[in-house]
Amino acid sequence: MQQPEPQAARPTLRKQLTVIARVVVSLALVGVLIWRIDFAKMAEFWQRADRALLLAALLLQLGGVAISAWKWWQLIRIQDPTLPYRWSLRTYFLGSFASNFLPTMVGGDAVRVLSLTQRTKRPGPAIASVLVERVSGFVVLTVIGWVGLLSSWALFDPAPELRLSALLALAVATSGIAAAISSPWTLGWLEKLPIPDVLRWRSRLGSFSRSLREAAADTRTLLVLLGISVLYQCSWVMVNILVCSALGLPIPWLVVGMIVPLSDIFGLVPIFWNSLGAREGVYIALLGVLGIPSEAAMAFSLMIFIIRLIASLPGGLLMARGSRGDQTVAEQPQP
Repeated sequence: MQQPEPQAARPTLRKQLTVIARVVVSLALVGVLIWRIDFAKMAEFWQRADRALLLAALLLQLGGVAISAWKWWQLIRIQDPTLPYRWSLRTYFLGSFASNFLPTMVGGDAVRVLSLTQRTKRPGPAIASVLVERVSGFVVLTVIGWVGLLSSWALFDPAPELRLSALLALAVATSGIAAAISSPWTLGWLEKLPIPDVLRWRSRLGSFSRSLREAAADTRTLLVLLGISVLYQCSWVMVNILVCSALGLPIPWLVVGMIVPLSDIFGLVPIFWNSLGAREGVYIALLGVLGIPSEAAMAFSLMIFIIRLIASLPGGLLMARGSRGDQTVAEQPQP
């Protein structure tokens, strides 16, 4: 029997302005980058692209959504063993569509949290399941970034400032991961420090630490999560490699393995919408050191963005078919 849909919470004016500002910043940055390049040359890379490889990248991206849903399912089964994988997959697609096509306050994570809360009536564990799923993937992504950076260190001798920026970004990401993972043991100490509760980090870190403690107690679940995270992040890097090959760009795979995590890390800065602008800037800056034209780097990054948009369309089809019992399109802030 379907559960009633939770009440919508109207966004505050501050949240509305924040969302608008992020969209404006991202679109402005992309606009500036496009204005500074030769758009016709960029379009030529798309026209000459290998359609078969682009299709393979799209299919692999769709498979990545299925893999992510599978990982999240490992966590939500702890709360409700009766939830089938197809529910997790459907909710993940709905969240993906919400992130890309609905008003930006309807984040994919928020859709998943609200849907799971609707089923379990436990909002804390629902939030924690999404956080643990995200952090486990971020751990693997950061490791891939370090491997890519160290293995291609000499290639960036002409631009030591970019290499230093990449090093600092990965160091910050690693520090954040270390703080999150150690939270079950350090949370009490952190809460005593006079740190502003920005983005409600105390409650979120508390929910995350409790969920992490549960996952750590189950060694099998923890190993499965890490294994699935490796599988997904490798597939995400491979999507980029396929697009790179489709456009005919001579970029070493290890360099792609470095650029993908860095663009995702910079995209986490809360001035961007959907990493738009951050991804393009990182691709143009780092690939330029290797002699890749800005037009090619821009074609590369925007094609990745387009593929992610297309891969989220199944969620729109699910919404159109009336999957209202398992999703919430209310304007809610991301968890």
